[in-house]
Amino acid sequence: MKRSRITQVDVNDADLVALVTSAVGPDISFGDDVILDRFMCKGYLLKQGDFFRSTWDKRWFVVDLRAKRLYFYSSDAESAWSRTTFMLAEVIKAVGNESAEGRATHAFMIVTVRRTFQVRAPSRPAMLAWLEVLNAVAI
Repeated sequence: MKRSRITQVDVNDADLVALVTSAVGPDISFGDDVILDRFMCKGYLLKQGDFFRSTWDKRWFVVDLRAKRLYFYSSDAESAWSRTTFMLAEVIKAVGNESAEGRATHAFMIVTVRRTFQVRAPSRPAMLAWLEVLNAVAI
């Protein structure tokens, strides 16, 4: 199956809702796990701590097509002082990474030119939605 891509040229015609539902099916339910509209995908993901920390911290992730950015915040208040920002052009790919033992359920990696993030979604449908959106904007 060929993945849909969102380029700089067609960002104004983008529809993330249509992209995700065409990929994972119209009957799938995200509940409150993922908030989708034409230009944005938002929701909480658990992000694994840096290097020596093995904790999983709850972070609010946002893909904003209009701003051409991937953000994550310490809360859904989307405060500028608690924000980490990446250009969407820095996202290389998102890859599912669920362990066979189920210890990292709904886990995936977000690979950027600067670093790789280990994250976990609250549900399988949420993970599939994030993978679809991130891979659609990846370089």
